[in-house]
Amino acid sequence: MDETFKIDDDLIEDLITFYNSGDILSPQERLELEKVLHRDCMLSYTIICNEGEYFMSLLNRNTEYISVKDLITGMVLAMDIVSTYGTELISKGSILNDHFIEVLQKLNYEEVLVYKSEVPQDEQLKSETHINNYVDKGYEVDKDKIKKLIQEVGNGNPLDVEYVEAVTGSIARQANTNLPLKILEKTISKDDYLYTHSLKVALLASLLGKWVGLDDKNVSLLAKTGVLHDIGKSKIDKNLLDKQGALTTKEYSLVKKHSEYGYEILKNIPDIEREVVLGVLMHHERFDGAGYPMAIKGEKISVFGKIVAIADVYAAMVSERPYAKKGCPFVIMDYLENECAEQFDLTYLRPFLYNIASSYIGNNVILSNGEKATVILVNSREFISKPMVKTEDSFVNLAKERDFKIVEVLPLLDS
Repeated sequence: MDETFKIDDDLIEDLITFYNSGDILSPQERLELEKVLHRDCMLSYTIICNEGEYFMSLLNRNTEYISVKDLITGMVLAMDIVSTYGTELISKGSILNDHFIEVLQKLNYEEVLVYKSEVPQDEQLKSETHINNYVDKGYEVDKDKIKKLIQEVGNGNPLDVEYVEAVTGSIARQANTNLPLKILEKTISKDDYLYTHSLKVALLASLLGKWVGLDDKNVSLLAKTGVLHDIGKSKIDKNLLDKQGALTTKEYSLVKKHSEYGYEILKNIPDIEREVVLGVLMHHERFDGAGYPMAIKGEKISVFGKIVAIADVYAAMVSERPYAKKGCPFVIMDYLENECAEQFDLTYLRPFLYNIASSYIGNNVILSNGEKATVILVNSREFISKPMVKTEDSFVNLAKERDFKIVEVLPLLDS
């Protein structure tokens, strides 16, 4: 970052808003924050907590602090890299690669805690190696398992519950990593859309469950609901599901039956939990009553129905579909935040949008004026889809500069 960049009063106000989600600071707290910002030229803006202290992990004999400029690929983080609000950006135990090091530089970390030698076994599970292995291999394995499940039911065979449990366990374990967000970047075959979509919904639903504080059992059940949420489509002509372009009114009415078909398939299976069955039935219901099949509203919709609904819509819009092109994550988040806010329970929508948006901190994006920028900060309460970004020579608060918006998120290799 250019150390001669001037931090003016407007930028200070924006940063205080981002740091504290609009909370009122005491004069002393404000003064301390301004001192840090002016002193470090924002060198600590992503690692200030509410008390104005740096996020740090306790040192032990197997760890040491290393300057970010001295980091090399292969080193292993001994601390979580988090945003101001505690959202995990890079997991403890991750093996540093060129992208992670560049993200730390863009976020202006001065030093991080790394392991001196061998990585503890429990940290290896969260490592970048584990994530890459799943993206490259495990993802395809789980997708093929879901494909087999749906096709078997479509062929008139009973649902293999043990098989469902096996794939659910694999997916639920990924909720402890940042893997589900990487899965969204994968290019998928349109022929396999139904199966990859079910996997993505399962990953996102379990991740959202984790974000809102659900226990491991319910996170696992959310993964199961995601796997099964479109099982009813096994009873619908695949040619109709894969049709290019808009459906006729009659065709759309047939497709809408899938949530009821799914309920009928699952409702009498003793080993499928009631929460899962209701989530499958209600994942197209909307908080304002505009959904289907029952057009119920508000608290009549089950928690799983509400969570899977959000995961379902986002996973669909961010993917290439037989009938629509994939959208830019920030354009989709803006749509959900501003045009669909009444359709979803904000208890779940806001944390979902905030955590998705925060996962792009450090990524390069393209603005509507063609300029390249880096996502710097995300507000947790409003204008979540309009973060603060840094262009080559200035900071831009997209919540205020309404003439600009993010139109493309660059792949990690270009960030």
